[in-house]
Amino acid sequence: MRLCGGVTLAILVLTTSAVAAADSPTILRVSPISVPGAANGRHFSVPVTADLSVASRADAETLCRWMPRVRDTILRNVDFKSVTPPSPGAELPATTCKGIRKAINRAVGTDLVRAVHMHQAQVGRRARAENRIAPETTTCRQLGFE
Repeated sequence: MRLCGGVTLAILVLTTSAVAAADSPTILRVSPISVPGAANGRHFSVPVTADLSVASRADAETLCRWMPRVRDTILRNVDFKSVTPPSPGAELPATTCKGIRKAINRAVGTDLVRAVHMHQAQVGRRARAENRIAPETTTCRQLGFE
């Protein structure tokens, strides 16, 4: 009898923690997008990634369903003058991120994205750049998309 009560309590605790995890804020990392830039008469291409802050895992899954449109919106709204020559880990200005947040929300038709943090991706040698940027990120692949 006592064992049954313990099992019920364990199930209740696990269910409560799963619900809390599902409703907690999530950061969805968009895979790198190659954007053009120009400085001092020189043209270059820089891989840029975005961390999209959403209210819940369900919102992250919704964005994953719209990811082609989200990636296109990011590419169309990056201020190319704000992209510096390749410098892995360098952040894009906050004004660019605010404009991209508004554009993504318009593109998906609802106010899902709370904040956008964009930085230059480090292709090939990820360890150093990843450590400096939000470690608690989720990707669409981890959510079962792509």
